[in-house]
This record gives sequence, structure tokens and C-alpha cells, in this order.
Amino acid sequence: KLGTTQAGLWVQDLLAVVAAARSRVGSPVRVVVRGDRETGLVAILAAGQSDTIDAVQTTGLLASYASPDGYGLPYAYSGKDNDRSVTTRPLGGYGSMVPCIPHILRHADVPQLAALVAPRPLTIARPLWASRTPVPAGDYERVFAWTTHVYELHGRKSALRISPGAPGGAAAP
Repeated sequence: KLGTTQAGLWVQDLLAVVAAARSRVGSPVRVVVRGDRETGLVAILAAGQSDTIDAVQTTGLLASYASPDGYGLPYAYSGKDNDRSVTTRPLGGYGSMVPCIPHILRHADVPQLAALVAPRPLTIARPLWASRTPVPAGDYERVFAWTTHVYELHGRKSALRISPGAPGGAAAP
């Protein structure tokens, strides 16, 4: 789905930007990609496609396509054809449909996709359910068990950080 979904097109764009930046800056250079919410998933997918990305940091990453709290209201774009009740409603959901990859759960879920970054450093700060409800810190181990196991297989468990705070101790946005 790399060239046929919005997520796939964003991955291609990100990889093109990384390649252009690396050619302009030269080597050696360390590339850390940071993404918030749906762009965190794009960063993970891009790192899965290219080892030119040295580390990924996410905030508000979708924890799973299967949301135990439901999915909330879809994102509504403002436009002349939308009445005020649509454009001013609280979202309640994860956001745009960028992370939507048709039939993804037949093949993988977010914890399996996050494992594509291994053994490189991966930070997942404040993961969210699709309803936009934060995943309780006590559930991180269960939710990201697959990701953790893959990092353990690489002998790089310490390269995976899942936390309720922002990556690198930065202030939350």
C-alpha cells in the first residue's frame, strides 16, 4: 500500500525528504524522525522501509487499530458544504484518516509496525487509543508486548522507550 494510501504517500514523501537532506548535509549524519499522532505512524513506516533513519520519536502514536474504547467521531474538515454543527463539534476520535490502511489488521497492528524500527531507538510517548483516550501507563507492557519482544530478540530492549511523557524529556505540546 506504499503508493496507494495517504499513509503510504506520506512515507514516500518523508523518505524523499530524508534522502534530500542527507545528500545536502553529507555524511556522517544522524537522522532522528519525530512524529506527533498520525505522523508518528508515518515515521515508523518510513523507518521500516529505510535504515537511513537512525531513530524514531513519537508522541500520541495510535496504540492499535483495534480500539477498546471505540473510535470517536471522525475528523471533519471545514468547508462551505459543512454546516456549523459538523465543523465545531468536538472530535473525540484520533484525528484524520492518514493512518487508515485498508485491511491492515489482517496482516499487522501498530505494535508489529513499531517493531520494524528495531534495533534502532524508538520512543513512544503518550500512546493513544483510536478514541483519543490515552493508553494507561500500566497497560504499555501488554499493548506493546510484541514490540518489546522484538527489541529483546535484538538485545536492544533499552532502545525502546514507552512513556507517559514527551520524548527526550521535552515539554508536552
